[in-house]
Amino acid sequence: VASGNGVPGDACATLQDCSGGADGFCVSEDQGFTGGYCSIQCTTDADCGAGGHCSTLDSGFQLCVDSCTTNADCRAGYVCDDANGDNVNECWPGGSGAGGPGNACANVGDCAGGLDAICLGPPGNPDFAGGYCATTGCTTNADCAAGAHCGFTDPQTGEGFCLPGCTADADCRTGYACADPDGDATSECFPTASGNGVTGVSCTAIQDCDGGADGICIAEQEDGTWSGGYCTIDCTSDADCTGDGTCVLVDPQAGTNICLDACNSTADCRTGYGCADVDGDLTNECIPQ
Repeated sequence: VASGNGVPGDACATLQDCSGGADGFCVSEDQGFTGGYCSIQCTTDADCGAGGHCSTLDSGFQLCVDSCTTNADCRAGYVCDDANGDNVNECWPGGSGAGGPGNACANVGDCAGGLDAICLGPPGNPDFAGGYCATTGCTTNADCAAGAHCGFTDPQTGEGFCLPGCTADADCRTGYACADPDGDATSECFPTASGNGVTGVSCTAIQDCDGGADGICIAEQEDGTWSGGYCTIDCTSDADCTGDGTCVLVDPQAGTNICLDACNSTADCRTGYGCADVDGDLTNECIPQ
């Protein structure tokens, strides 16, 4: 039961920090609400008390949010905007900071861009070391701040992300390199495999692995496969692989090739991996058991 004093929009760490009784709850920071956000399940504005109103999400769920007139009415990490299009402004997670595309961030509040701002980073995106500001919803470069461009465009919606442009690795922060991972002929500062981990070595983020712009850290999956993470490299031949790696076609339909650690027996592989000829080329590889 929400037995505390926090009204809609107040910071919270647990349910007990908020008011609202059986209908009160705390939306956590893990859900994108910096510092937590007290709320109450509602059907009308009267359920929310002074300063709050009942807002309906796309899912149809109704919750109390903190009403506002300007950004100054909101906590750090929140912006005053009509997040759900009901013609009433509320304090909602957004970029109220100064961080442009590619800048470091601890949460979205460090970034610029209002409701379009995002902060990529751990734990959900461990490759984006130190956090990485970006903005969503662009359709052309003109939608982005100076020095940034619209990349990773979705072919169905036509919308992409504003990313920091670059011409050389020196333009980028440590752990990032100047590359064209989305293949749009424009380079951006993006996470790079700048570490020492050769093919098959464990990893928690791309920076643990080698391979530069082609390096990858396959994260451990929820079902335990790829235990401890697995360094690999996009490849076209064995010459692209490091360590004892061999280039393997893992998705014939997509034409995806990655390096896997070559082996003679399971004893050559890390715990959680077995030795098998996954692609039928008479060379065995260490793959998840």
